[in-house]
Amino acid sequence: MLIFFFLTMKRFLLQIHTGVKKGLLTPTLPDHLIKLHNNLSIRIFRILSGISLLLILTKKLDYLGDGLLYFGVLLFCTILSILFSVYLIFLTYHRIKYMRKVFKKRMY
Repeated sequence: MLIFFFLTMKRFLLQIHTGVKKGLLTPTLPDHLIKLHNNLSIRIFRILSGISLLLILTKKLDYLGDGLLYFGVLLFCTILSILFSVYLIFLTYHRIKYMRKVFKKRMY
């Protein structure tokens, strides 16, 4: 009885190890989207969009005053934040679509 328990536990731990290993090594996006995501211009866009989103959320733009500069920077940050949100929704949609495809392919 005790030997059966240890063998079952060993098999269970081996399955967990295999699952974690496959989960970490399986990409979550297709190759062409990974290349796009790692592109230098997209990286700069992601950094600027993240900074502009943080500036809007923390209200650090209020230090610019009430002049034309404030509204210009606020408009620029808002447009970047909206584009960044659309980019993230696009990536999330394609990530879900690709992972469904990967899971279906591996089940059969």
